[in-house]
Amino acid sequence: MLKLGTKAQTLEVLKNHFEVPSFIKFTVLEFNHNKKKFLKEIKKIPGKIIIRSSSTKEDTSNDSNAGKYISEVLKNKSNKEILNLIQKIISDYKKKDKFFLKNEIIAQKYLKSISISGVILTYDIANNSPYYVINYNDVSKSSNNVTSGQGIHSNKKIYISRMGVKNLKSTRFKSVLKTIRKIEILFNNNHLDIEFIVKKNFKVVILQVRAISNRLIDSNFTIGDNIEKRILMGQIKFSSLIKNNILGQMPDWNPAEIIGENPEILSFSLYKKLVTDQHWFQARKEMGYLNFPGNKKLMYNVLGKPYINVKKSFNSFFPKNLSKNIRNKLLKIWNLKLKNNLNLHDKIEFDVAITCFDFDLKNRLKQKEYSSLTIKEKKEIIEKYKKFSFDLILNVDFDKYLKRLDRLNKNSYFKKNDFNKQILNIANNGIVPFAILARHAFIGQSLLKSLEKKKIITKSQNTNFQLSYETITKSFLKDMRNVKLEKLSKKEFMNKYGHLRAGTYNIKSPRYDQMKNFEFIGTKTVNKKFNINNKILTNLDNLILKENLKNINSFQIFEYIKKSCELREYSKFIFTKQLSQLLENIKKHLKIKKIPLSDMPHLSINDLNKNKKNIKNIVKKNKNIYSLNRRIKLPQVLYEKSNFFVVPYQINEPNFVSKKTIIRNLEIFKNDNKNQYLKNKIVVIENADPGYDWIFSKKISGLITKFGGANSHMTIRCAELNLPAMIGCGPKIYNEICNSKKIELNCKSKTYNIIL
Repeated sequence: MLKLGTKAQTLEVLKNHFEVPSFIKFTVLEFNHNKKKFLKEIKKIPGKIIIRSSSTKEDTSNDSNAGKYISEVLKNKSNKEILNLIQKIISDYKKKDKFFLKNEIIAQKYLKSISISGVILTYDIANNSPYYVINYNDVSKSSNNVTSGQGIHSNKKIYISRMGVKNLKSTRFKSVLKTIRKIEILFNNNHLDIEFIVKKNFKVVILQVRAISNRLIDSNFTIGDNIEKRILMGQIKFSSLIKNNILGQMPDWNPAEIIGENPEILSFSLYKKLVTDQHWFQARKEMGYLNFPGNKKLMYNVLGKPYINVKKSFNSFFPKNLSKNIRNKLLKIWNLKLKNNLNLHDKIEFDVAITCFDFDLKNRLKQKEYSSLTIKEKKEIIEKYKKFSFDLILNVDFDKYLKRLDRLNKNSYFKKNDFNKQILNIANNGIVPFAILARHAFIGQSLLKSLEKKKIITKSQNTNFQLSYETITKSFLKDMRNVKLEKLSKKEFMNKYGHLRAGTYNIKSPRYDQMKNFEFIGTKTVNKKFNINNKILTNLDNLILKENLKNINSFQIFEYIKKSCELREYSKFIFTKQLSQLLENIKKHLKIKKIPLSDMPHLSINDLNKNKKNIKNIVKKNKNIYSLNRRIKLPQVLYEKSNFFVVPYQINEPNFVSKKTIIRNLEIFKNDNKNQYLKNKIVVIENADPGYDWIFSKKISGLITKFGGANSHMTIRCAELNLPAMIGCGPKIYNEICNSKKIELNCKSKTYNIIL
């Protein structure tokens, strides 16, 4: 067994066992005594050269101090350039170490034209979990760019369970892990931080090995075994489900955005019972979508993470009279498209599946992915979706759903611990009408997008039309301003909006009316009146005539789009009021049993009426499971068995809102801290639901979220306010942005650039 030393000492050991770029090393004292000798030796190193620090304070068992010392590539091999860079390193040593003369300097061959460069942690220090964590760059082909590359495809990350290395398919990463495991054995240490390069012939070159600081390692080593057992259990349980199917955290009802990537059991069980067990499907069935056979459970708990069954979602979007043969063909087409374009996992309703008719459907069916369909089948798809969609548009009775929402409030006074009745009331009179209105709004938005594609309206006209909607967000901001101007009392405001909470399904999150320092800020809302000109109406009427649509005109279509979008937001606001009250009832019920608030999220909705002793045992068990599940890495999309062990950070295609370009400082949002200064900042937040709408009163300049789709709450909110936003950027971009201070957000070109 060998020991790790300084960077230079470790490289001396490694070069006898692995490929290491040629190098020379010397102490500051040695260099000062014989500069000519070392300048001559440095120049002998072939090709480009990198000069690297090797401090005695780097790579110790207590601190790695990675990145705190200088490493730079020489611009040329002149004496002046070499001396300047070495002197720069020595000056840096002087500031940090009084014994700096003992510190070493390395001059090493700089490699280029490589396959990938990267850094691997042999243990996940962020979660104290048994994973190999590889940050790599396979874009720039440069050995020093793994920590500096920018752009959506650079600096990728992959997690590999230590027990799941055999699931690797990539030849490059197989070579890397084979070498890494030899290094672990050589030093008898599986807590290492290793810089590596993979050449084009898959040969692995080692640049550096250091120990992960002892302070970062969890002393409870049994956790690793428990995590690996759970991963294996999850793979066995869900293997049959993901065969010829896909599970995703953001399709359809996008649970990762609403209840979080790792929700506690109460949030999960509530969302499941209220929405995804059956009521999501009940809404679509009422609208006339296909009543497919089998159970209707849409969401699964996969090792503590919520996943949507994409096959069921796809099936639920078929008109009930579409032929079975065409349905089967479409399922194969959509499944394959999503597998080949995982970045579309939060956009399946717009960019993968066909869920309704729009005026561009004929062009969409001409795309290569639909080449397996015959002309006759394409014609049937167009006609069936057209009839289905316009039957819905012509026959929708918005008042009927408003009456159901009224019943929701009237039926809210059940016996306080009869939670099942309260849930059924919220589901039948709140969730179902909301889901129906949301589906109508989606149809409306699809029609609007297609009118832009058909050049009936321009992009700016589309934006201005959406800004003319009278939504609950605008009412909320207007009422906040009225409180500030003393035109509305705080009591009146809270009677209307006090039920909102940041985390609609989170029992620990305080309601607005429970916050002592709720801040009222006067923010003007954008109230644009949009007059649809005769040219737009005439062109749309001609399109309606061309599509042979009966009993409808252009004005009715625009009215339908506007009304459905406004009512979607209103219905969401109404059902969350009763949901918020349900959480308060649960809280009171458990307080009587002397269950602390911190324990409440760890009980499922079915555990609430058990006795105190049982509840305490359940809480203890669920807390342990929750702690383990949070340490387990899974991709946002599951489609094969190896996904449980080999977890790439899938690249998301963010949803950009507005056509604006802004350069602003970033503010990482901290829970629901209302005292955070957000004015003129681009606010960065993991996920946000209606309870976070107060953010818009803070005069923010832009918004970035980790989770969220093209039709998600915050996408809609930002569109209503014409606020620059990047919604659902995914883990890779989100983490990159969280480590930055200032960015340019260019929503028109759908790009971002880190400035600072």
